[in-house]
Amino acid sequence: MKTKLNFVLLVLILLSGYSVSAQDKSLPEGAIQIYPDEIVWKAVNVPTLSGIQVAVLEGNPDTAGIYTIRVKLPPYCLIPIHIHEKDERVTVLEGSVSIGISDTLDGTAAKEFPSGSFYINPVNVKHFVYAGSEGCVLQITGEGPWETIFIVRRKYRKIPEINIEELEAKVKGWQ
Repeated sequence: MKTKLNFVLLVLILLSGYSVSAQDKSLPEGAIQIYPDEIVWKAVNVPTLSGIQVAVLEGNPDTAGIYTIRVKLPPYCLIPIHIHEKDERVTVLEGSVSIGISDTLDGTAAKEFPSGSFYINPVNVKHFVYAGSEGCVLQITGEGPWETIFIVRRKYRKIPEINIEELEAKVKGWQ
């Protein structure tokens, strides 16, 4: 059973009010220049994604066209198995992140990407993500609209409640 979570809609709701008003008005149309202290981070208020923050740098992930977002994962944060309907291009800016290309949540299937790494999660490839002991900051660029579709075992009719402490212990055991 697949459960769709329109992550883009969450981002838009959380980032309503985000603007590029700090942009230099002398820049040519379409130019974007953002300094680190100008990035507006918003919390993703979804229990299973607790502690994650997102910032939109370019475009709108909910509509057709190029977008660039940054995602901040706290230490040992786990994003369960999911797919995307479009390629996801990721650069690790800070910390490290591990990606497991797998149908099961198994840390031995994961590959760690330190700061400076780049990877692409292709269309419809099942994967899970977890941050290292310092957390991480990822920059994701893609073609909108962007959705995250969580894969749930057949025996569940909805996404089960997740105990954050148990997940952190599990992720720590993988490292």
